[in-house]
Amino acid sequence: MRSSAYSPSHITGVFRICNGIEDPLRIGSIGAGVSLSSGVKTDVNVTHSTRPHSDIKLKSRFTSSGTPFVSERVISKFQEIVKVPFSVEVTHNIDVPVGSGFGVSGAAALSLAISLNDALGTGLSDLKVAQLAHIVELECKTGLGTVIAEVEGGIELRVKAGAPGIGKIERIESPRDSMVVAVTTGDMLTRTALEDLTIRKSINETSKQFLDLVFRERSLDSILRASRDFGRSLGFLTDDMNRLVDVADASGYVCGIAFFGKTIFSIVRENEVLDLSRIFLKASGDGQLISCNVSSKGAMLIGPRN
Repeated sequence: MRSSAYSPSHITGVFRICNGIEDPLRIGSIGAGVSLSSGVKTDVNVTHSTRPHSDIKLKSRFTSSGTPFVSERVISKFQEIVKVPFSVEVTHNIDVPVGSGFGVSGAAALSLAISLNDALGTGLSDLKVAQLAHIVELECKTGLGTVIAEVEGGIELRVKAGAPGIGKIERIESPRDSMVVAVTTGDMLTRTALEDLTIRKSINETSKQFLDLVFRERSLDSILRASRDFGRSLGFLTDDMNRLVDVADASGYVCGIAFFGKTIFSIVRENEVLDLSRIFLKASGDGQLISCNVSSKGAMLIGPRN
């Protein structure tokens, strides 16, 4: 039984952690970000087996590494649901760098859950599948509000924390030809940041003024400026990142910061992509460049249906 699904990747520009609640469906974050058309396509091939096993491959054109523990957790959840042993071959085709603030773990969990639900004939609703992926992200400490954003797509404000169906998202309108241009100079483990109590406290103490700005102005420009200033206030920008922001700003491009990763991004019109890409490449040296559309749609099954 084969199936495939797609999830956009996602950049979180500014956020506040909302936890301290027993119900995992109500844990998450409020904030703002953007979903990218370059994301994760996941293919699965499921066979019934008395000796279940999983073979998970990560394929990417970028020089980034990752471990499939999030995918393994998703498979384990479905094994508990179907109660019939199965083996599965999983291939994640990843169009953005791993560990650099592009929400790859959430996109992998979500696209895998969608494709497994189809291939196994589990019959879970789209909402239940997305909630399962959200819970896996929390358990693996790889994200807080990524899944709900990747379900919806677009440029979003996360105005109420929680999983899909519990949290609430409001879209920010942007020109139809809006594109994301980003450059990354390294990675940062989200799990490491989310487990650090000092970092978590600093994030929540610092984020209020920037979230107030974003929720009040509700504009693309306010998201980018709040993200940049939020990152600087936290001391998250390396010298390389600060230089990139300053060079882009001098050329008229406002950039935000991707959490968590050593990544600078902006959202521009299609006719500005080449210019900003050249600026990023010249200023970053050996940085990895990503340019793609803002994802107008969220995660979806792409076939075949069984």
